[in-house]
Amino acid sequence: MKRLTLHQETDFSDFTQGRVLIDFLKQNSASSICHTNNIHSRLSNIRISPNGHHIHIIISEPKSGLLTFDKHIRHTQSRNQKLLVLSRTRSVYIVDVVYLNNSNRDRVGDTAVVVFENGKSDFWKYCEQEGWHFLQTLELCQIPKAKVRSICVSGNIIVWCEETPPSKTTSAISVHQNCFCYRVCSRSYELEEGAAILGEVKVILQNSPRFMTVASGNNVHLLPDPKGGAFRNISGFFLTWFPQCGSLAISSISRGILLRKESCAMSDGYNFTELVSLVLPLASNHLEICAASTSRCDSLSFLLSSGWINMIDSHGTLRQVYKLADSCGTIGGKWIDMNIYHNWLAVIVGRTLYLIDAQCGLKLEKILLKTDGMLFVNCQDSQVPHILTEAGLFQVKCRDQDFSHVLDQGCVRPDDVLMKAVFEESCRHYQKRSLSDRQITVETLVADRKFQAPFLLSSILCDFLKVQDGSDHDYGQLLGFLKPELKRFMLLDGIKMLATAASEKDQSSCCEVLVCEEVGRLLRSDMDREDVLHLNLMFNMFPSESWRATQGILQLTLNEEGSFSAKVPLELWGTILSSVQPLAWPTHQGFLPAVPVPVFELICQMFLRYQPQWLPRFLELAQQCSGDLLSTSSRQKASPDETPLYKRALSVLPLGRDTQGLEVELLLCSCRPTGILQALRLLVDRRQWEQVLQLAERFCQQSPLLNKEIFTTLLQELSQHRDLDPYLDRVWALCPTDITSTGILGVLLESLSPSGPDPFRTQNCQLTLGLLRPLLSQVLQRETKVNQGCVRVLWPRGHPPPVPPRQPRKVLVESDVGHPCATYQPESANGRLAANPDG
Repeated sequence: MKRLTLHQETDFSDFTQGRVLIDFLKQNSASSICHTNNIHSRLSNIRISPNGHHIHIIISEPKSGLLTFDKHIRHTQSRNQKLLVLSRTRSVYIVDVVYLNNSNRDRVGDTAVVVFENGKSDFWKYCEQEGWHFLQTLELCQIPKAKVRSICVSGNIIVWCEETPPSKTTSAISVHQNCFCYRVCSRSYELEEGAAILGEVKVILQNSPRFMTVASGNNVHLLPDPKGGAFRNISGFFLTWFPQCGSLAISSISRGILLRKESCAMSDGYNFTELVSLVLPLASNHLEICAASTSRCDSLSFLLSSGWINMIDSHGTLRQVYKLADSCGTIGGKWIDMNIYHNWLAVIVGRTLYLIDAQCGLKLEKILLKTDGMLFVNCQDSQVPHILTEAGLFQVKCRDQDFSHVLDQGCVRPDDVLMKAVFEESCRHYQKRSLSDRQITVETLVADRKFQAPFLLSSILCDFLKVQDGSDHDYGQLLGFLKPELKRFMLLDGIKMLATAASEKDQSSCCEVLVCEEVGRLLRSDMDREDVLHLNLMFNMFPSESWRATQGILQLTLNEEGSFSAKVPLELWGTILSSVQPLAWPTHQGFLPAVPVPVFELICQMFLRYQPQWLPRFLELAQQCSGDLLSTSSRQKASPDETPLYKRALSVLPLGRDTQGLEVELLLCSCRPTGILQALRLLVDRRQWEQVLQLAERFCQQSPLLNKEIFTTLLQELSQHRDLDPYLDRVWALCPTDITSTGILGVLLESLSPSGPDPFRTQNCQLTLGLLRPLLSQVLQRETKVNQGCVRVLWPRGHPPPVPPRQPRKVLVESDVGHPCATYQPESANGRLAANPDG
């Protein structure tokens, strides 16, 4: 049985012209009130006051206009009070209706501002007895012909995004540059009796794409507006302006805050194109914001096109809260709306309402709506979800007690439920990236101590800080398990605080500590393509710090034999040797980052940059650890066609003769016949004959096939020049035992191209049999010995073997055979045949 259900608060009978409001919400075809039957247009044109007493409907076509429906607070209230109704005869569209904060508590009534596209703003005041009465009209924009696109109110400041008109010199600018013809401005305001006073215009951001301004507590978020037609690679960013300190932060929808700029001293504000160029490589090109909502505690939640609901707090920490069953691409044209209520998140997708615990990501309830609905926050009861439908205003209630009481008692989210949710989420995270078929459970995760900070760690960390201050906490069991991780995060946070106020020298030390921690965190995790890209960014921005961090993490020591050893677990080597390809960095004019590479190639680049002579030793160590990994079950799924490590190490070498010596060493470290022969040919091409002979003498003893290939290569060189004459004795010593003289001559003759020129044109440079005499004599002697052995086996002996004794044979009679035949007698004593008496 469902605990959370919808309870009807009113059916619009308490509102003025309630029947007109119901007709508007129920209509399914074009009418004089609404020009379209699209649910998106109908619900997106509705504005509700913070206290829920006023409902405004913005009319766009055929003429701009506004309808207002007010709730009767008292039964004695006059039903003939004045309404806030703007005639549908104006040609200027209404952008929005916003409510101003009444700082004077003695002043009664709401103040609303109707903002038009041309910047004109009508100020209206509401009184319970009289209704709405007009105060004044003020000009909001400073530039003539500027068009307001979005507006919001934060505290006593009005913030809006306006489109600046193109000048004569920029009228021929391309369509792409027209996407950056917007700017974000702000003005302070004061309310007095019967009037409003606006401060001067301050520019926050210029040369920007079109943004939606959304207020969140004391901050203002600038979200990408899909109507602006901005480039896809910048739709993954949003900005946050902090009015109290005047700073501006750039955040990624998948990473949180990336860059924060302090107060800008220029009157023109920040330049968007300059800011975004610093963080463009971290853009999430494949993600977009489908819906967003804010809360009074400065947090922002947004639904991505992937179906994930993310939340970012006032400190810039981003975490994933919940994953919808369908992505926004499969949702299609359904109505999407969301709002935050204290620690709860309400999401409407089509006609389905999801109630989610924003702290642990648990889905509390799924309610099917009979009609389309719109979420709103009632400031008088901000912890309870309120919904506007065609049937009236509804709020979420618990069957046995009030919804807010459920929040206070905490009966929906006890400590054991949160503990289970956190570890189940972590299990899914690791199972998705594991190469093993073994199912990862909560028990194995705790036993192996593999737990790393999940998406909920930011909220847990905040609660941990409360525990340090002596406050109460809700999940001590989970905090007890995560205490080492939380202390490490607190240490990092302390280092960040020191870095902001430290000198340049101390900042370098703090930066090195932070880079070391970040590199270690990435290498000890199951890195995906985005993590590998992030590691590339770290190595490119902080190369020396990353190099020292890599040395410390690998714990490399050089033995007396000249080889490396590392005291790190095989799991870390599995991450380093992984062939996961990073995501491609987006490029634009003026920013050309280095090509991102996998982790092993990235570390090889660091060796090449700082200690190139260590690179071959590192390759040997990596190959040894790769063999150990292949013998374990964790690497059984590795592809047999995976690129060998020596080829991956060779790929980081730049072209040129300066690195050919290092290339030869890497090829020899491979211990593969193809690599050894390739190294031999490189030395031959460089005419380094002493090194050629040393390599040949070293590797000819390892394999008969390799010996034959090396000797054949040297014979081919002998047929081309006389540079090997001083080394002929050493070359002949490498002759394989299974080669013949005809085979040697065949190799030499094949090397002499009949169509090409004679390689020995000058005198005393001919390849003569005299040079080959020692080799041929050596081979012929070997062949002679072999032939003599064969002759001894096949040749008859000097004395014939003794005649075996013969038995006497019977005399053949002619009658026995039917024809005349000679008769045989037994041999005589002296071994000769006896004479025939008849003959």
